[in-house]
Amino acid sequence: MADLHQDTAGPTLPQGSLASVGRALQNIFERYSGSAVRRVVGVSDEYGIDGLYVAFIVMRERTAWPVMRSEDRQALELASRLMSGFAMLPSSTYMQVPPAEVEVLVDRIMTSVAQWARQRLSADLKREYMALLEEYAERLRPLLEAQRPGAVADPLADRPAITIALMEAFEQWLAADSTLPARRHMLAILEGLFG
Repeated sequence: MADLHQDTAGPTLPQGSLASVGRALQNIFERYSGSAVRRVVGVSDEYGIDGLYVAFIVMRERTAWPVMRSEDRQALELASRLMSGFAMLPSSTYMQVPPAEVEVLVDRIMTSVAQWARQRLSADLKREYMALLEEYAERLRPLLEAQRPGAVADPLADRPAITIALMEAFEQWLAADSTLPARRHMLAILEGLFG
């Protein structure tokens, strides 16, 4: 049983199943990182500013971010983590640095992206993550139910409980035992979503 993830309660879920959840979540993050980049570039284009420059500021220059509501800042941080961990961006060698007088426009762009991230990105990521967990929880139902003696016999009533059990097992595995290359970025994004 070397294939089983172990904790103090005994055997839980196979490593392969948890790795499969991890790869599926990585695919979701890669897709949404593209959405974040497209949003940054699109809003930047509206103002005539190089989108790569703004993406660079969002990802690496938090001290240059404008003053904004804390919820917007957290959402922009989420977009930054997604882009830093999963986006494919060209080299910053080709970046056009705008003159200092357009910094007001860059601030507007980042504020707009932050509001979009708060209103859409966070909610969409949470919904997709929970849907992914529900799907895998159904597949792993026999294993998850075996871990919970005396669990509710009604599968519909028990669905949230097994989804939460899978979430806990997956996040524990991701933090401690995962060998996924993007594990650190994934943990940071999950912390930003639910932390």
